[in-house]
Amino acid sequence: LVDAGLSSVLPLAPLTGDPGLITALVERWRPETSTFHMPFGELTITLEDVATLTGLAIDGDAVIVDIPDED
Repeated sequence: LVDAGLSSVLPLAPLTGDPGLITALVERWRPETSTFHMPFGELTITLEDVATLTGLAIDGDAVIVDIPDED
């Protein structure tokens, strides 16, 4: 992760959230629209939201990892 410039995600690894909150979000997720259905309306998570929460840069070259096919 460090070599790829993604060291900002290391603090997220031991992410342990509130189980009740996670359950509530899972119950409100609508895969057909990729949104959360909240009491105040639909909520979409954007790439910019992810960048803000994780500290990852969203500009520059893409990070591509070659994973060998085990089949």
